[in-house]
Amino acid sequence: MLENPLGESIAATEGESAYDAQAKLLLGNKTILSHILKECVSEFKDYSCEYIEQFCIEGEPRIGTEPVERFERGKNIVGMNTEDTTSTEGTQYFDIRFYATLPESNEKIGLIINVEAQNKFDPGYSLVRRGLYYCSRMISGQHNTIFEHEDYNRIKKVYSIWICPSAPDERADTITKYYIAEECVKGQSRTELQHYDLMNLILICFNDKDNSDGLNRFLKVLLSNSFTSKEKHLILTDEYNVKFTDDLERGIDRMCNLSAGVLEKGIEMGRTEERFEMIRAMLLENE
Repeated sequence: MLENPLGESIAATEGESAYDAQAKLLLGNKTILSHILKECVSEFKDYSCEYIEQFCIEGEPRIGTEPVERFERGKNIVGMNTEDTTSTEGTQYFDIRFYATLPESNEKIGLIINVEAQNKFDPGYSLVRRGLYYCSRMISGQHNTIFEHEDYNRIKKVYSIWICPSAPDERADTITKYYIAEECVKGQSRTELQHYDLMNLILICFNDKDNSDGLNRFLKVLLSNSFTSKEKHLILTDEYNVKFTDDLERGIDRMCNLSAGVLEKGIEMGRTEERFEMIRAMLLENE
């Protein structure tokens, strides 16, 4: 049984599209998210992955269902809308989005977190700009859902974490953070950190050629088609102490199977092109 609505789209697609969809499902698994949060979110760095998974990830992450754009007004709910479109293009959806409870806090919503899997590091625009835009949308989208009117003190801090498995060599094996900082240009005026530390963009970059370690290697093993399901299980268990659930096991198996299908399809396409070139050469010789 598929554990997320996105799984239904996997059954209806083939090749790389299905592989990408399964990657998002895998990254949205709470066990995997707990490792990402521990390394990327400062509020969780002193807590175990087990604690983060059990007590800090609120509810089930929403995968491929939360729109980036939202213009609805007058709603007084604590939650996120699930459908919207812009006037100039089709709906854009966050890959993964969820609430997180701050450690040892009774407040249900402490952080709003978005995780994106980005295959193209240079899609024709700056990923940093797009990531900051996503952060801005997560902040502006809190109006009438998290706070009303001018109650800006209730704005929740947001994180947008971008995983880039095909980064150029100069960005490989890096984790880069972009955030708001205070600079006192004149005098010694100071504002409490909580009032401006409201958005963080993080890029996690690696590729097939680098010698990644830490979180980069963790994600590289998880997402790469160079490892078998058994190899992934062994590395993630031995090196990262991942506790495998049935859902996580099935997710990795599906991804490896889809990866094999994409590879076989690519090989077959290569053979077809080769046969076409041979026939074309023979026809040219007989002219």
